[in-house]
Amino acid sequence: MTQINHQQTIDMFLKNYSTGVRSLTNALRAFLAEHFPSLYEKLYMGWKAIGYTHPQAGYIMAIFLSANKIKIGFEHGASLNDPEHKLVPGPSGGKQVRYYPIDTYDSKVHKILHHLITQAITNRLTGFR
Repeated sequence: MTQINHQQTIDMFLKNYSTGVRSLTNALRAFLAEHFPSLYEKLYMGWKAIGYTHPQAGYIMAIFLSANKIKIGFEHGASLNDPEHKLVPGPSGGKQVRYYPIDTYDSKVHKILHHLITQAITNRLTGFR
């Protein structure tokens, strides 16, 4: 019996999306693996998302995929300091979860994401919401 590993499962999931969405998702995953190695990744098929959890802080965020775009959903995004005003409310009105829509990955996105993720982890670890 052949075992399917995590990467193969993600690759099969990503085949449902355009080359652009796959490329952007993989760039974001590489960024997260390099800069936030303590986060572990989990596929949420029902959400069409790849989620990230910190060992002590718990669930932090997910990359949500759609046909032609990606958004990063922060579990406690409403409490994040967002000086660039990149976070937008979702269908629930944004009382807790906020999303960062991304259509390209560049140095500016890198800087903003690094700031938001670091803050999200710190907030959870210190009990700030």
